[in-house]
Amino acid sequence: NNSKLIGNSSNSQGGAISNMGSLNVSGTVFEDNQTTQANNDGGGAIFAGASSSTFIDNSEFKNNQSASFGGAIGTRTEIANNSEAKLDIINSSFSGNKAATNGGAIDNHFYDSVLTDGYVTVDNSLFTNNSADNGGAIVFECRICNSRTAVRK
Repeated sequence: NNSKLIGNSSNSQGGAISNMGSLNVSGTVFEDNQTTQANNDGGGAIFAGASSSTFIDNSEFKNNQSASFGGAIGTRTEIANNSEAKLDIINSSFSGNKAATNGGAIDNHFYDSVLTDGYVTVDNSLFTNNSADNGGAIVFECRICNSRTAVRK
């Protein structure tokens, strides 16, 4: 918390952080982080795994890049049981993030292949000048979309 993660790089799964468990981030700046391989789960700054719980508050994501999914934040893209996964983002900003394919700022694939979705909530956050082939700001992909995915004021 209250940190700066700047200029970090990974081949896949989170340029700065790869979360496979529980992560709470507050007051943190993620800037110029990247994932470099096109065949990966992405997340230029943060990757959130299939059973992860990620809470982000009052943080900034600036100029992060992914060679695949999620310029700032990417979630598990393979078919996996993501029904317990959670991503909550509150009072945060996303600017100048880029993904080669989906979700300039956020690419979400939290779902399992059968019945349920994990969830993503974005509250009171700002998205400016993010870019990708699909979904300049956010891409939500789900097999059975439900009310546990929300973007609010």
